[in-house]
Amino acid sequence: VLIPLAEVPDRLSEIPGSGQVHVICKTGARSHRASEFLRGNGIDAVNIAGGTDGWADSGRPTVAGDQPG
Repeated sequence: VLIPLAEVPDRLSEIPGSGQVHVICKTGARSHRASEFLRGNGIDAVNIAGGTDGWADSGRPTVAGDQPG
């Protein structure tokens, strides 16, 4: 689910309350803040350190476009 950082507090009901939630953004800074907020609200949130840039730079697989791989 794509939720901009500023909208996270108002859209908590869209985030699963059970199980682990992985949070990612371009560099990892906004997702870090969102993860802290979510954990403070009882959600098991994990920040993806380095974001999508770090993921791609590490050589992990990526998919381009709007369709899942």
